[in-house]
Amino acid sequence: MTTSRIVVLVPEFHAKSGRESELRGRLVRLAALSRREAGCLEYTLLEDPSDPARLSIFERWVDRDALDAHDATSYVREFVASFDHLLEEPLAVRRLRLVE
Repeated sequence: MTTSRIVVLVPEFHAKSGRESELRGRLVRLAALSRREAGCLEYTLLEDPSDPARLSIFERWVDRDALDAHDATSYVREFVASFDHLLEEPLAVRRLRLVE
């Protein structure tokens, strides 16, 4: 595996008021399921220490195909469908690459 194929994402979530616990629970479940996927190198849930309604995930995938397979899973599709219900603002996703 070459590092140039590794896909790194940092999606950022801002929960609606009163939905913080639900968002956190869904993200914890999503992280547990995602870590089991063959192409997942890392899937770490992070919280903003100054605002617990803001959460992020640090994701590393072996390649774009692994990320596409992840995005096609039923649990990711179900989570994405809940965005209007859970999120205060649209999902922001930073796509990064490793510096070699």
